[in-house]
Amino acid sequence: AIDNLSTVVRQIIATEEEERKQLIAQPEIQDKIWRSLGILRTARMLSGDETFELASNLRLGVACGVYKGEKIDPGAPSKLIALSGSATLTVKSGKKLSAAERDALRAETVRNIMGDH
Repeated sequence: AIDNLSTVVRQIIATEEEERKQLIAQPEIQDKIWRSLGILRTARMLSGDETFELASNLRLGVACGVYKGEKIDPGAPSKLIALSGSATLTVKSGKKLSAAERDALRAETVRNIMGDH
């Protein structure tokens, strides 16, 4: 049973790796992944939804080795999601924030995680 399970798991992993290769071979997906990196490094205002989407794209790029030659912490996508939530930002600031203040603080936090200030 263990051998059968191991075989099935290896097949699932191989299938996922092949699907990822096909996905990132698409120019539209590559563009989305690279644009996400650029926005995360430079944005001055980020909503929570946008940050989550960009972090997800970053995670895909990191997992698929798209960002060869770029200095990107492999844990950055998880850090972005964990540290850029509205409640986390409010606690970090120590005061109630307007939506614009929160989005600006989120972008600053993201830039700091990405190593670009």
